[in-house]
Amino acid sequence: MWIKPTALDDAVLIRQVDGANRVALLLRGGSLVVESSSGNSGPGAKLTVGVWQHLALVMAPNAGPTVLLNGAEVLRSTSAVPPLAGQMVFGTGYKGELDELQVATTARSTDWLRL
Repeated sequence: MWIKPTALDDAVLIRQVDGANRVALLLRGGSLVVESSSGNSGPGAKLTVGVWQHLALVMAPNAGPTVLLNGAEVLRSTSAVPPLAGQMVFGTGYKGELDELQVATTARSTDWLRL
């Protein structure tokens, strides 16, 4: 998805919950963070206010979530998250524009997502 934040307030960019299993891509203190039922990442790259940025969360089988910002890997969790089937929520508390949101059933490679 493409995002252009107008503020870097704490927000939920993507969240999916399926029973006790969950994954979320969050904005905390202006930095990207992944929280999941199997573990949390430290803070990753900071977003920039007023600039369009491409953001991707990749959930591959038997691997931890990976976050790419403008085609570069900025976060990788080593804790795998089981497949999720629950409802996805986007943009809770997010201030700014969001465009071209896509959800794929196949985990995309870094090369595929690279700009």
